[in-house]
Amino acid sequence: MAHDVFISHSSQDKLTADAICHSLEQNGIPCWIAPRDVRGGFDYGEEIIYGIENSKLMVLIFSEHSNDSPFVKSEIERAFSKSKIIIPYRLSQIEMSRGLELFLAGKHWIDAYPNDTVFDNLITAVKNALGINIAPVAAPAPKAPETPPVNETRSTATLAPLSANNQEITVGSTIHFGDFDWRVLDVQNDKALIITKDIIIRRAYDTNHNLAGYCGEEPPASLKSFSSTIVEGSMNNYLDTTFHYGESFSDFEREQMGMYTICDNDQTRTTLYPFIYLMSTSEVETYFPNIPDRIALFEGNPCPWWLRGAKLNEYSDSATFVDERGNIVLSNIKEQHGVRPAMWIKMDSTDSEQHETAEDSKSAVVNGNVYALDSTGEAGNTPGNLYNDGNASIQGEWIYFASSSMLYKTKADGSGPYILLTDDAPQYTARINVIGDWIYYDDSNYRVSRIKTDGTSKEIVIDNGNTGVGNTTIIGNNLFCTKAIDGGFLSGASLIKMNLSTGESKTIKGKATFFAIVGDKIIGGTTYPTPVGEAKYTDCFVVDFDGNVFKTWREEHWISQLVESAGYYYFREERNENFDGKIGFYIMKKPISGDDAVQLVEGSAFTVFDDWIYYDSICDDGTSDGICKIKNDGSGFVKLTEGYGTRFSIVGEWIFYQGRDGSFRIKTDGTGMQKLP
Repeated sequence: MAHDVFISHSSQDKLTADAICHSLEQNGIPCWIAPRDVRGGFDYGEEIIYGIENSKLMVLIFSEHSNDSPFVKSEIERAFSKSKIIIPYRLSQIEMSRGLELFLAGKHWIDAYPNDTVFDNLITAVKNALGINIAPVAAPAPKAPETPPVNETRSTATLAPLSANNQEITVGSTIHFGDFDWRVLDVQNDKALIITKDIIIRRAYDTNHNLAGYCGEEPPASLKSFSSTIVEGSMNNYLDTTFHYGESFSDFEREQMGMYTICDNDQTRTTLYPFIYLMSTSEVETYFPNIPDRIALFEGNPCPWWLRGAKLNEYSDSATFVDERGNIVLSNIKEQHGVRPAMWIKMDSTDSEQHETAEDSKSAVVNGNVYALDSTGEAGNTPGNLYNDGNASIQGEWIYFASSSMLYKTKADGSGPYILLTDDAPQYTARINVIGDWIYYDDSNYRVSRIKTDGTSKEIVIDNGNTGVGNTTIIGNNLFCTKAIDGGFLSGASLIKMNLSTGESKTIKGKATFFAIVGDKIIGGTTYPTPVGEAKYTDCFVVDFDGNVFKTWREEHWISQLVESAGYYYFREERNENFDGKIGFYIMKKPISGDDAVQLVEGSAFTVFDDWIYYDSICDDGTSDGICKIKNDGSGFVKLTEGYGTRFSIVGEWIFYQGRDGSFRIKTDGTGMQKLP
């Protein structure tokens, strides 16, 4: 919203800041104040900058708390650099810190004492600075709302199918999601903020952190004040893996969870992008303004519950929590308090009869990786198939596949013949995507083409000349691919998104070697080839469909085929362990929230399907030794084909693959092998 005044304050002075905000707005002066005006789903730090830059002046609530706050100092610096008027409102007579004195020396101060509840002088100063010459209007005391505050744009909406019966969502209502009852705290457009009605478990905030381990040494700076323990500690690992990917939610319900931006505490320190998180102090004060409403039960009795702010220093390992009476206090992080997860879930306002049930929707999860079936639309193929050249895809009762430079279709139940659609498919890498009544594929001339599912109306979608395109993936009305830089893929490639209706393209990442789309995220990496004998590495990334970065990290090897499934990353790692030019291929598994990867098996191309990993086994000479499968914990080895078998796609109960003497298909249990035309 439009605003004239940015209110800078310490969270410990929130009551005074809220009262000032209320009084200014009663006098016709719109204000921007955190956390009220921080938009859900946006970066907290960027929202602060937006609030400052779009204001005409800043009111600083000066106290012993803001005097020592590095975040308030950062806000003052930003306002000063943008030549904003700064009006300090002094709550107590204390000496100003050097950091603030640099920017505030010579400013006219408004003193609050002895009565800090009357703001006439401040209102007059603000009006004069804004050129408003009207006497201040006495503001009635703000009345605490009976339910969490909502803005006028919030509305009743219908949740996309969480169970067999859709549920109407309004602020303050209770819904059933997964195995729990949840209280709705906020509704904004197509999403809702929910928190568990009761405490789901008692556990320590963090069992990993231990300052005693520094043995009198100076602890790292990140452990001296409010820090990112919610990121680094065991609580985050529990929420992000055990709870998120446990048996409490169906795969379809996980699709409903939105990855939204929060900070690890009430200030701008570490930005997180979780699906499930703990509430902060300011969020509790906003959504639970009445203290008794904060009381939560565990096994029928009031129980304290953790918040996400932590204070770690040489004197204490503490985190904030809500006690049995609803007060916000500190406790040692090893204490056993309650956990009340919160999350944003996606909603759909369309008629509930148009939705399938959660039970029906389970077919949306294939190869262990979710088809992107949210508001972006359906996916043309699975990540695992597309990584392995995408020579087959399934839609409804038909399987579409490439064989011997031809594109065919056949009935998924095996009852029909092979129907030829076109003869310009490439020999090996078709990357078939089926959306609606169109089949998209990489043709033999390095172009993306499409043809109707009945074999008519063939068109060229992208022609990048001899440099080509790769990794073609289609989600709804958008085509994603890597587009080679001049000189071909060895010179590098960019990840682009193209709107299939308008033809408009956007670069998502300037450099990207490979990628997969899992749900509403793009997971991929950029590899950097080096001479034999030197280490290779890969810069990995997780971004959204507009290129906003969720996460980046570096793997110290050359990797590919990076996918996410049930709380883990799976990828193929290439290693030249003897520095002799001979490359080994290894399928690795790594927790999303952890650093250590484990080797599952030596193999090349792979895909994750249900609880199994299907992969191309490798002979000593580097050639294919057939298709095998193992459980995703590394057990239960099964060999499915003998001899050469690669470039495989799993569609329904079938594996389509390239053999030494042509194309074949075989069932996922290793039976029923058939040669394809």
